[in-house]
Amino acid sequence: MNTKLEKKLDLINSKLDKLLSLYGENSKIKQAKSAKKISVKKTIIKPPLKINIDYSNLKVIIYKYLDKVLVKGDTYNIKTTIRKYNAHWSPENKGWIIKLSKFSKLKNALELLDIKIEIKTKNKNLDGPSKVSNSGVTVSDNDCMIMSSSEDD
Repeated sequence: MNTKLEKKLDLINSKLDKLLSLYGENSKIKQAKSAKKISVKKTIIKPPLKINIDYSNLKVIIYKYLDKVLVKGDTYNIKTTIRKYNAHWSPENKGWIIKLSKFSKLKNALELLDIKIEIKTKNKNLDGPSKVSNSGVTVSDNDCMIMSSSEDD
């Protein structure tokens, strides 16, 4: 009888050892996963460094057209200033376009930054050649002009 009991005890011990070894491996995996969660690095987002720009080295050429203003030259570092005047980038003209009414305000802002400005006046429209109609109104190629109000045509 002792032998049967010993065999059963040995069998129980071996099963218990298997369970302990499996539990031990699982606990190591769980510990490793929880250790990864704990050791997650927190990244601190730092604001970009402010680089002091010597604006006196920048040169901007302002083309003053009959309908709009085109700003070209060293504009990359001052694009936020230019955008304050509702400017938009024109890839065709490789420059910033603003309304003619904003010209003097933009010019003053650039002068305050001590930027070298060259102004060139163009006696034409930026959008294309302008034409004077019979009524004396200046019309560009992009405009639509209604010549007659009758529907007979």
